[in-house]
Amino acid sequence: MIDAYVYGVAVTEQSLPFSAEDETDDYAATLDVPMAEYPHLARMMLEFFDGKDRDSTYEFADEFTIGLTLILDAIEQRHARDARDARQTPRDSAPTEA
Repeated sequence: MIDAYVYGVAVTEQSLPFSAEDETDDYAATLDVPMAEYPHLARMMLEFFDGKDRDSTYEFADEFTIGLTLILDAIEQRHARDARDARQTPRDSAPTEA
């Protein structure tokens, strides 16, 4: 799962229509989103690309870290649950002969 996530992020990063050095607001200006029809999408794009409601603008690496943390946390929780279930499940007893 982790390798698929890392690969997917790498492919996505390479296919972004802008680089880290470019101004993302230039790219955002090329997107024609009808604000009246999609107000939530338009707001998300403004926040995402120009960072006016956040401390900084979009950083792809930050998004990667958030996603990886979510995956690792889920794996850890699953492992803990499986270990707990294994301790609580009674072991099969050997069959008795009649």
